[in-house]
Amino acid sequence: MVRSQAGYHVRHVHGLAELDQSRRETSFCPGYALVQRARPFYGQKKNHNVFGHDCDIYFTRFFHNAPGGPLVNHFYTKGPVFAAPLKAVEVDHEGILRLKWWKNNDKLKAKRIETELAAVEDGYAASIRMFDVKLPRDKVHVIEGMLGPTKAEQAGGMKRGIFFDHGDGHGEFLAFGPDSTSFGDMNADGSNSRVHQTCNREIDFGPTRTFRLVIKHNMMELYINDYLMNLKRVKWNGHIGLIGADNNALQNIDVWQSD
Repeated sequence: MVRSQAGYHVRHVHGLAELDQSRRETSFCPGYALVQRARPFYGQKKNHNVFGHDCDIYFTRFFHNAPGGPLVNHFYTKGPVFAAPLKAVEVDHEGILRLKWWKNNDKLKAKRIETELAAVEDGYAASIRMFDVKLPRDKVHVIEGMLGPTKAEQAGGMKRGIFFDHGDGHGEFLAFGPDSTSFGDMNADGSNSRVHQTCNREIDFGPTRTFRLVIKHNMMELYINDYLMNLKRVKWNGHIGLIGADNNALQNIDVWQSD
């Protein structure tokens, strides 16, 4: 067992990494689920899978002696192999572990991209407005913004989100719900939408919610209020649009690019 500067203990037991602070153990099964407390292991009461089902993750490990507290690292393997951005670790007062945006990942935001939302294009849903620039897929892009207010009766529909264009009348999307986010595919005109992954971290995000999208090639991660939500491989041709941007559903949008 190794003690980090942050006061944590980490050890590996039969493929499980144990994180111990003040004699409270939390164990992490790489790439899939999270369990806690002393052996025998039990699933934590909330946020049972810290990444989400059907995620392309491999070799998940704690970086236990990172300055400022432990981090989590992992890889993408189903396609081009990527080392994913490091993620911060939060354990709340209930002992629930969640992954968050690590502040030093802000170094990916080397320069701001000047872009605007274009007028609605033929063949696209009226709620989808594309950025007027094509983003190079070999660069890391960070898209940040704020979720505007949504009426209660709209909560069940896809009123706010992000659209990844395939360029053939089809695309993939992220949809922002009141307490969850979903990933799926649909036609560019908004028809035939199918949800493949939904993430709910079982946390109250409060009245103000920010989002952060990180994307390079087909690697995509979404954060809400700095909490990791969806993590998927995504198909896109360099064009990204906002869903609901025409009614102020998404606000204060910034697009950043790495060096």
